[in-house]
Amino acid sequence: MTKIIIHDFPMYTSDELKELLKKMIEKYAKGEIKNLLLKNVDDGILIPIINTPSKIKQFLLKIQRKKPPGVDGVTQNGKAYVIMEKQSPQGTIDTALHEMVHIGHVLQPKKFHMINMPLYVRFYSYYFKQLFKAKSYDKDGFTKFIKTISADSAGDYHYWSTYDTILYNTFKDYTTLSEEGYRERIELVKDAVHDHMQLSYYNIVIALLRKTYRILFKTMAADTGVGAETWSPGEIIAVLSTIDSTHPNVVKSLKLITPNKKPVINDRVKNMVR
Repeated sequence: MTKIIIHDFPMYTSDELKELLKKMIEKYAKGEIKNLLLKNVDDGILIPIINTPSKIKQFLLKIQRKKPPGVDGVTQNGKAYVIMEKQSPQGTIDTALHEMVHIGHVLQPKKFHMINMPLYVRFYSYYFKQLFKAKSYDKDGFTKFIKTISADSAGDYHYWSTYDTILYNTFKDYTTLSEEGYRERIELVKDAVHDHMQLSYYNIVIALLRKTYRILFKTMAADTGVGAETWSPGEIIAVLSTIDSTHPNVVKSLKLITPNKKPVINDRVKNMVR
């Protein structure tokens, strides 16, 4: 076993774990994704890890504050780590895909967003029109909003202080909600941006995110965690990878990953708020 420190926690990997992960990929991954994931393991970018269950729980609580269903992986310094203990093989592959999409994002954010921008527009257009009960929106404001939350190449998420203002101005002339009701929903989205892991499973922000995935992509596992989409558009592609691993956007996003490339975005920051 080889010891690895991940976000201050000792975890372990080995050649045997790598071979086990590769066997899972061979059996359960589909299409081009299979070869891409196998290459990621061989290149040392996708790494299986293990520890005692109690340590794993502490690890997840520290990184994510609260373990959402179906999330058993994390990224650090441009590498993805997948916890192998007590997971189904398909769950392992789903987690690997999810985290590797994030690696594509942190390694090449500009290309990642350029590839996925049309899907972002489709997703957020449907989602916010539903949330704010609006048939349309200010086109310039919506473009500014999408570009703003995608402009994360510095990894500092400087837009948080103006997030609600941009969003408010984009839909204020089109919502059928009362002023009070509209502002209440804006505040709910702000809560999701800053502390989405603490939101109720039945919060309207969360419920509509799930509905959006089901409407646009036809299905979604009931235990898939959502919430980060409100501030990180890359999360849409990460979740999509577990819905349809063969989707062109997923494949293109994973093809951005190259060995020995340093992250442009601070993925530690991304994980601390996930």
